[in-house]
Amino acid sequence: MRLTLKDTTKTRDSVFAYQCHACNKCCHGKGIQVNPYETMRLSSNLGIITTEFRLKYLNGQLLKHKQNSNACIFLGENGCTVHEDRPLVCRLYPLGRLRMADGEVSFTELTPHPNSAGEYGTNSTVDSYLSTQEVQPYLDAEQNYMKLIQQMAKSAMSKLPPKSKKAHNYDIATKLNYTEWILDPDPVIVKYCNWRNIEFPAKTEQQLILHIEALKAWADGEWDPFANA
Repeated sequence: MRLTLKDTTKTRDSVFAYQCHACNKCCHGKGIQVNPYETMRLSSNLGIITTEFRLKYLNGQLLKHKQNSNACIFLGENGCTVHEDRPLVCRLYPLGRLRMADGEVSFTELTPHPNSAGEYGTNSTVDSYLSTQEVQPYLDAEQNYMKLIQQMAKSAMSKLPPKSKKAHNYDIATKLNYTEWILDPDPVIVKYCNWRNIEFPAKTEQQLILHIEALKAWADGEWDPFANA
């Protein structure tokens, strides 16, 4: 099932209200992509490490569906089983987010399932809705990772021979160790903690800080995670 967009573009100040009634129609037929922060939150929710989470619940960067079904793997009899730590796109629904090349962000309404029980209203704003869905930590983490990937790509490009630089584009550079080091945070954080002689943090927000810090240190050549591998 492919999501379609309504024609209206919204800003944070635009009129918008939505009340979910847990009909779970939106939990079917979607390709939910998760980033490292979401992986950390979901794996913590399940009490497992990010490596195990990737093996059990992801196809690449997408959440798996239930066997012989198009339902999200986390959809239970009473709704989302990881609702407290659900990904950003689930929190935004029924809003879609559009990121422009200049960094500007706008929002649009997704066309709901024809049998959705959700109720729309006009007594609030997009900004208020985002606040109730607690999206800011996700937006902040996403922005930090985007900056980090750009930095890692620049670092990777600088290490290529002059002739190779012309033949390699940004996308190729960003793929260098991307899966292992960015999408699977726990092993990186463990190595970094051992290097700094500190304990692995219990809270996800602290893990996020160390993960980004570790990757920056690696990109800058301050830390070699393979030195004692």
